[in-house]
Amino acid sequence: MKMASLEIGEDSDAVYRTPQLLNDSNTWKTVSAGSYYGNAIDTEGKLWGWGYADDNYDANGFTTEIYTPTQVGTDANWEIVSCGYENTYLIKDDGTLWVMGRNNSGSSGLGDNPTEDGIVQIGTDSDWMHVSSYN
Repeated sequence: MKMASLEIGEDSDAVYRTPQLLNDSNTWKTVSAGSYYGNAIDTEGKLWGWGYADDNYDANGFTTEIYTPTQVGTDANWEIVSCGYENTYLIKDDGTLWVMGRNNSGSSGLGDNPTEDGIVQIGTDSDWMHVSSYN
């Protein structure tokens, strides 16, 4: 596992001491950083991910390391993203709550279910307004 800061750019081992432009082709609405990965939502409601991942750890939306922001799925109705240590929580514009990543000890909100692939809805409520994760 590489330990670069969000693993941005072509050199995943680089250390950046000044702000770096990740992608100049998007207008970002919100960005969240997790452990070794990040996610963002653009102004069109599309979800983007980058950073560390492996075949059992897809909190960035992928099962491989991604070095530049890459769109996750095709949905364009994401409103809120909150990255944590091993999972990412999201809210869609219809108020539903979603998660991607590991489910250690039920941390994803899916109970005792094993880690699910992709982005999975948590429950059926549609009145979520805020979500916060810890790292």
